[in-house]
Amino acid sequence: MLLLYLGTAGASTGLGIAVYYVPLFFQFANGDSAIKAAIRLLSFVCVFVSVVMLVGGTLPLIGRYNSCTLARERLFWLVEV
Repeated sequence: MLLLYLGTAGASTGLGIAVYYVPLFFQFANGDSAIKAAIRLLSFVCVFVSVVMLVGGTLPLIGRYNSCTLARERLFWLVEV
């Protein structure tokens, strides 16, 4: 249970860093305005919220946390390749 807690905390930290610091990166590196940086990040946030809702809805149906984790890892591996 501790490992699950640490994994969840790490994932939440990674998302927090991405959501708060990516717009700053776009503003400083590309010279974008705050609104333009937020628009660029909007697709990331929409996909993230959609996936969280999908997994949250299917997890009680599947009943196994490991299956969702393995499917997510395989999906990320396919996207990277």
